[in-house]
Amino acid sequence: MEKHSFILTAQRGNNRWPLYVAVIFLLIIGNILVSIPVSFLLMWLGVSPTDLQSMDSINPEDLGVHPALGLAILIFPFVISIPILWFGLKFIHQRPFLSLISPEDRIDWKRFGVAMGFWFLLLVGFEAVTWITEPENYNWTFEPYKFFPSLIVVLLLIPLQTSLEELLFRGYLLQGFGLWFKRPWAAVLASSTLFGLLHIANPEISKFGYGILIYYIGFGIVMAVVTLMDERMEIALGVHAGNNIYGASVITFSGSALQTPTLFTINEYHVGLMALVSLIATAIFVIVMSKKYNWTGWNRLWEKIFDDKHGQDPNYYF
Repeated sequence: MEKHSFILTAQRGNNRWPLYVAVIFLLIIGNILVSIPVSFLLMWLGVSPTDLQSMDSINPEDLGVHPALGLAILIFPFVISIPILWFGLKFIHQRPFLSLISPEDRIDWKRFGVAMGFWFLLLVGFEAVTWITEPENYNWTFEPYKFFPSLIVVLLLIPLQTSLEELLFRGYLLQGFGLWFKRPWAAVLASSTLFGLLHIANPEISKFGYGILIYYIGFGIVMAVVTLMDERMEIALGVHAGNNIYGASVITFSGSALQTPTLFTINEYHVGLMALVSLIATAIFVIVMSKKYNWTGWNRLWEKIFDDKHGQDPNYYF
C-alpha cells in the first residue's frame, strides 16, 4: 500500500480545523447529555454526588448492583459516542466513516482477530510467568453468578468502548494531526499525549501517581506507529479490545478502572515489573506483526507527508 495512505485518506473530506473543533464539541456535549440520566440512575442506586466525580472507581457491588449492570451503565456513554463520531464524519467532514479504519473503507476482520488473539496470548503467557515466580500474589476469585453475566457485557461492550477510543485517537486525530503537522511522528506524539490525558481521572492515577500516564501515552504511541506502518487500524483495534477484555475478565487489582469479576485478583500490583513485562510483550508483538505483514520503510515515520504547496486548499487541509 502507498506510503502515508492512511493519513492521506482524510483528504477525501473537508478538513478545515473548525470542523474538527465542531466534532469534538459534539462528542463532549453528547457525553454530557448521556451522563445526566446515567448520573441520576447511579444516585438512585446509592452513589453520592461526590462519588460521581470518580465514577470509574465505583464498585457496583458496594451498591447492591450486579457488576454486569454496573459495567454496562459505565460503558454506555462510550457506546453512544460512536454514532456521534459517525455523524461528524459523514455530515460535517463529508467522508466515509470507515476511512478512519482503512483507505479501502472496509474492515479486515482477519487482521483484527489475529492482533487481538496474539496480544491476549502474550498477556496470558507473561502472566503465567509472574504467577510461577510469585504465586502468593494471586488469588482465585472466580464466582460463576457474577463472572458469566459480566463476561457477556465485557465481550459485547468493551470492544465498543475500545473501538471508540481507537477511532477517535488512532483514526480521527492521528489523520487530522498528520495533515496539520505534515510529519507522522508529530501526529503520533500529539494524538498519543491526548490519549494519555484522557485517562488522567482513572483510579490508577490516584493509587500509583501521575507517572503511570507514561504507560497510557506509551501504549498510544505504539498503537499509532503500528497503524501508520500497517496503513490501517485493525491491528490497533484488536490489541486494545484484547487488552481491556483481559483486564476485565481474567485478572484485576485494587485501584483498577475496571471493577469487574475476574478469574484472579492480584494482592499487590508491582508497577515497575508490569511496565517491564508490557515493554517486552510490546516489542515481541511489534516484531511479529512487522514480519507477518511485511512492514518496511520505517523511515516513513520521519518523512514529510506532502509539500506545503499541497496544503493551500482549505477544503482538504488545516
